[in-house]
Amino acid sequence: MSKLSILFLIFSSPLLARVTNFETARLSSTAGAGVGSILMDEATILNPAPLAFFNLTSVLVQKSFGNYNSEVDNSPLGGKEAKNIAVIVSDAKGPFKGSISYFKQTDGNMVRKRISLATAFPFGKKSAFGLTARRTQDQFVFGDETYYQIVIGAFHALNQYFSAGLVIVDPLQKRPEDVKAVLGLQLVYGEFISAMIDFGGNWMRPLDETFLYRGAVQFMVFKDLFIRGGLYKDKGQNEKGNGVGIGWTSPKLSLEIGMKNSEFTYGEDKVDKRKETSFSVSYRF
Repeated sequence: MSKLSILFLIFSSPLLARVTNFETARLSSTAGAGVGSILMDEATILNPAPLAFFNLTSVLVQKSFGNYNSEVDNSPLGGKEAKNIAVIVSDAKGPFKGSISYFKQTDGNMVRKRISLATAFPFGKKSAFGLTARRTQDQFVFGDETYYQIVIGAFHALNQYFSAGLVIVDPLQKRPEDVKAVLGLQLVYGEFISAMIDFGGNWMRPLDETFLYRGAVQFMVFKDLFIRGGLYKDKGQNEKGNGVGIGWTSPKLSLEIGMKNSEFTYGEDKVDKRKETSFSVSYRF
C-alpha cells in the first residue's frame, strides 16, 4: 500500500494507528519521566547521553502485558492487547560507550518492531552528549510502514544532587508527528528521595497543542530497594495517566516491576483506558 494511502487511513482513523511509546519497566513506574536521570538500560529508549558515565556491561530482558478497556461499545481498541518483549545490551567499558536494543510491541491494532543503536561521549566530568539511530517497522491492519530516525541527547550534572537532560527526537523530521524536544530535571534530596520532571513539546506545532509533562518521585526504602510513582499528560497524543513500581538493585542484578495506567481521549470526549504491567531483569558485569 502506498504511503499516501497509509497516511490517509492514519488521519481518518487515529485509533487504528495508535501506538504508545515503548518504555522499560523502570520508566513505566515513573510514568516515563527520566530525561534528567543517569540511566544506562534506557539509553536507546530515552536519553542516550548518560551512557557516557558508566563503566560496565549490562543485559536487560523485559516482558509486559496488558489490555484496553473502552467506555464506548464501538471503540476499535476495546479488549485489544497491549504487550511487548524487549532485549537491551549495553557495553560502556572502555572509551567507546554503546547500546543496542530491540523490542516488539503489540498495541491495540498495531505491531511495532524497532531496533536502536546508541552511543555517548563525555564532555568533561559532568557533561555528556549522545546519539541514537533507530529503525522502526509499524504494522497496521491496512499495511506496513518502515522509517529511520535519530535522537540527540545531552546531559549535565550540576552536582550530586541536581542534574538536567535534553532530548531532541527526530530533528530531521522524518515523521513530523514524532518531532519533539524534552527537557528533564532531577533533584536528589538527602540521598533517599529523588524527584524527576520532564516537559516539552513538538516545535513544529503550537505548544498548547503538543505540550507534555511527566513528573515522578523515587524513594529508597532500603539500600537496594526503591519504590516509584509518577504521572504524565501528553496533549499531542491526547493521553494522560500514571505509573507506579518497585525496583531491587544489587551490584550484579536488577529486578524491576512497573505498572502504568493510561487514558486516551478522542472524538467527542470518548475515552479508552489501558493498563499495562512490565517486568524486567538486568544483569551487569
